Amino acid sequence: MKIQSVKSLVIPLLILLAGAVAMNKLGDLRKDVPARPVTGKTRVVNVVSAEPRLINAQITGWGRLNSARPLVLLSEAEGTLLAGEVPFQEGQDFAEGTLLLRVDDRQKRLDLSRSKSDFINAMATMMPDIQQQHPEEWASWNAYFKQLRVDRPVPTMPVAKVDRIKRLLARYNVYQLYYTLRSEEIALEKYRIRAPFKGTVVGADMRVGGNVRSGTLLGEILSLQQLDLEIQLPASDLPWVNREGPVTVRSSQFPGQWQGRIDRIGSTVDQATQTVTVYVRLDEGEAPFPLLAGLLFEAELAGAPLENATSVATQNLYGDDTVYLLENGRLVKRKVTVARREIDRVLVTGGIEPGELLVTDLLEGVAEGMKAISRDQFAQQAEQP
Repeated sequence: MKIQSVKSLVIPLLILLAGAVAMNKLGDLRKDVPARPVTGKTRVVNVVSAEPRLINAQITGWGRLNSARPLVLLSEAEGTLLAGEVPFQEGQDFAEGTLLLRVDDRQKRLDLSRSKSDFINAMATMMPDIQQQHPEEWASWNAYFKQLRVDRPVPTMPVAKVDRIKRLLARYNVYQLYYTLRSEEIALEKYRIRAPFKGTVVGADMRVGGNVRSGTLLGEILSLQQLDLEIQLPASDLPWVNREGPVTVRSSQFPGQWQGRIDRIGSTVDQATQTVTVYVRLDEGEAPFPLLAGLLFEAELAGAPLENATSVATQNLYGDDTVYLLENGRLVKRKVTVARREIDRVLVTGGIEPGELLVTDLLEGVAEGMKAISRDQFAQQAEQP
C-alpha cells in the first residue's frame, strides 16, 4: 500500500518536470530561428512624382438659404384694416414701393386739415406785423405763406433771422402749430404700409376688414433681393478661410452653380457642435432661377494658400502621418508632416521631397521592404521583346 502511494505522488511530479524541460528546449529553438526576409513576387503599384507647390485649402460646408432682410409688420395706427395694391396673403410677391396694407385714415385726414387751417390763420394774422415792422424780411415770409395749402404737405418754415420776428411767431403760437402739424403729417404716413424692398409675404396675421391697434401684428415679409446662406463650419476651419475670396454655391435640387461672397462671420462658437456660422450673401441676379428661402445648398469657400505643399489622397495616408514611397524597387514607409486634413485629401508640408515617387494605390497585405515596380515601368518592360 505504501509503495503505491509513493508512486501516485512521484509520477505526476516526473511528468511536470519533463514538460518544463521540453518547453525550455522549444524556446531555445525559437531563438535560433532567424527572421525571414521579405520575399515574394514584385508588386505593381501606381505612383506619382511628388511636386510640392502652392496649394489653396478647400473648405466645404452645407447650409440653408434665408432672407437677409426678414421684416415683421406691426400696426402703428388704429382703425379698420383696408386692402392695398396686392392681396396680403402668404406667397404673394410684390415690388419695392408697393402699397401692401392701409388703415382707414379719413378721421386722421380731417384732423390734419383742421391743423393746417389753424396754422394758415396764425400766419395770416402775423403777416401784416412783419410787413410793417420788417419790410426787408417780408418777401421771404410772403413767398412761404403763398405755398401753404390745406391739401398739400406743409413746407419747411423759414428761419427767423430777427429776434422781433421770433417774438411774433411765439405770440401768435406759430411754432406750436407748425410742429403739431408736422407731427400729424408723420402720423398719417403710418396709416399706409409700403414695401421697402422687392419680396414676398410669408405670414398674414390680419385680414382686410379687421380692426387694428398700435402694436397689432399684421404679418411678415422678406426680401428676395438679398439672401444669406448660413453655413456651419468647424471652428478649426476659420483660420483657413479666405474672407475676400469667392464662394461657389451648388444645389442637388437644381442644376448649375453660381457665385456668392462672405458677408460676415459669427463671433460665437456653438457649444454643442463647436461650429461657427458663416453668412454667404447671394444676390438675386447671380442665380439662374428664382432662389427660395429654406433650400439646402453646398458651398465651396476659397481657402488660404499653403506654400510648398503636397496633396495626398486620404486613402494613401496610413495611420496619422505615414505614406508609402517607391525607392530602389521597394516599398518604403515615410512619416510626413500633415498641415491640414480635408474630406478627400491631406496637405503635407514635410517628409516628401520633390521627385520622390508616392504610391497612390490603397495597399493591403504589404510590408516595408517589399519589392515593387511602378505600373509605367512594368508596361515598358512588357513591351520589350
